[in-house]
Amino acid sequence: MLRTAKRPLGLMFLVAILIVAMLAFAACSSDDGGTADTSGAATGGNEAAPGGNDAAPGGQAAPAGTPVDGGILNHVTGAEAPHMDSIRQNDSATADLTSQMFEGLLQFSPVPYNELVGVLATSWTPIDEVTWEFNLRQGVYFHDGEPFTADAWRWSIDRALDAREAAPGAFIIEMIEEVQTIDDHTVRIVLEFPFTPILSHLAHPIAFAISPASMAQEVMHRIENFTPHNIYDEDDNLVEEITEYVLAPWQVELLAYAEARGLSWSNPVMVTHAPVGTGPFRFERRVGGDYTLILRNEDYWGARPALDGVTFQVVPDPATRFAMLQVGEANTMGLAPLNVIDMPNHPHLGMTQFYGLGIDYIGFNAQHEILGDARVRRAITKAINVESIIIGAYEGLGVQARGPVGANVLHSPFHNVSALPFDPDGARALLEEAGFGDGFSIRFWTNDGNAPRATTAEIVQFYLSQVGIDVIIEVIEWGAYLDMTAAGEHDLFMLGWTTVTMDADYGIFPLFTREQFGDPGNRTFWYHPRVEELLQEGRRSTDPARRDAIYLEVTEILIYEAPWVFIRNPLVSWGTNGIAGFEIDANSRPFFRYMTMVE
Repeated sequence: MLRTAKRPLGLMFLVAILIVAMLAFAACSSDDGGTADTSGAATGGNEAAPGGNDAAPGGQAAPAGTPVDGGILNHVTGAEAPHMDSIRQNDSATADLTSQMFEGLLQFSPVPYNELVGVLATSWTPIDEVTWEFNLRQGVYFHDGEPFTADAWRWSIDRALDAREAAPGAFIIEMIEEVQTIDDHTVRIVLEFPFTPILSHLAHPIAFAISPASMAQEVMHRIENFTPHNIYDEDDNLVEEITEYVLAPWQVELLAYAEARGLSWSNPVMVTHAPVGTGPFRFERRVGGDYTLILRNEDYWGARPALDGVTFQVVPDPATRFAMLQVGEANTMGLAPLNVIDMPNHPHLGMTQFYGLGIDYIGFNAQHEILGDARVRRAITKAINVESIIIGAYEGLGVQARGPVGANVLHSPFHNVSALPFDPDGARALLEEAGFGDGFSIRFWTNDGNAPRATTAEIVQFYLSQVGIDVIIEVIEWGAYLDMTAAGEHDLFMLGWTTVTMDADYGIFPLFTREQFGDPGNRTFWYHPRVEELLQEGRRSTDPARRDAIYLEVTEILIYEAPWVFIRNPLVSWGTNGIAGFEIDANSRPFFRYMTMVE
């Protein structure tokens, strides 16, 4: 699970980094010591444009082939989805898989359109500033034959919002106060407060519809596997003895539904082990650590997928994944930067590129005895030449980030702020001021199967050594990595985040508020009273200009307080072989239902 190394950089790599460093030093002035605006240099001048995700220059068209019906597409990925239930983890691996099997009321159309379109909802109307009414698609059935109804969606939302379910993504729809079923195919959503981006939040996997039978089976599993336990306060005083599993109203209704339908289970399981949605593909089987197979839903309400199915094969090594793509053992994969550079040497492969909605960042554990000091965090940030990371780890694919949300995100202040400059002398002065002039040792965590993050760790290791900080690199398996960073066991870590709703609220609120500590998103365990106040206001404001001002002020605070080192807003790249009809959304989530094998 864990590999630890204090790894020296290779000679040629070190020389390359030193060249970048010397160029950066040459560009520095003694006043600010940095290059305030280097994003154009990192990408050859191609910045992401606000309001769209147009395909970027450098894509590669695959040779035309003859589409054939059927076949199993093999998608290779570096990490297995930790769950097959969309409420259990708010990560890209889980979303990529579950979005093939489940559906919600709405979704974003593929790049470059990025429009909200109806899926299980055919129309929607605002009743007042806190109430929306949705007409639901009729004639839709879950993979187990259960009908999709207003109650099914209401129970799915009630389940996601139940605190006992501890859904990491519950914050995304926590402003929903009530879901009302008007009839079998009409629902009303009542919000706690006016929330402008509610429709885009409903396109998130947290709001997928789940089979009532599957949810009822999970309730039975919880009842049968309940263990009595006690609840204690922070002083270890007994607060409550829990002797039985108490059903919530939605769970009572689900059990009544199951009884009325004559459903029973000899060995009930959780949804994540037997996922049942309405999507174009259904779950077939999983071989843990190897692959997950989904097959075409023959009774899908929409256009029938051409593929017989899709295999999500886990291949941690990026070089192996790319080799499989070259020889046709894999059909789709997210490309690593080195793969992108090599693509022209493989004209039989296709490549799709676009500016995404994400960010790559290095996070600090603000509860760490040293990293809790903002001066230390600013020192580390100033000691790292981010441009060298973008060039050395990401082959220049992306723009230097200036805050948590990039230019494609609504209400982003990207063009009105500047990141902290590269300033080693300033870093040393801050460390001296904070009482750490003699340096210290910290751990840098990254996950396995991600070569650019491993390279980033080595670059950071080099730069921090120049200001007296000793970095120990630790590489951890993906599922354990998420669990351990959520528990706050780290010092420095690296992750990415995608603003899937295209609104700044999602790109900032879950990452920098106290209530989102840990698994929901705030793995730095940092918070700031003014930021908390502003982000709550941003959720409630319906004035676009005011929201612009809110996220500008928040970003300025984040840059100064430095809970993150903002690395890059990526140029997303996908490779294909032996398929036609490749479609993907701005969140880098593939639409396998539109793809066909070719010969």
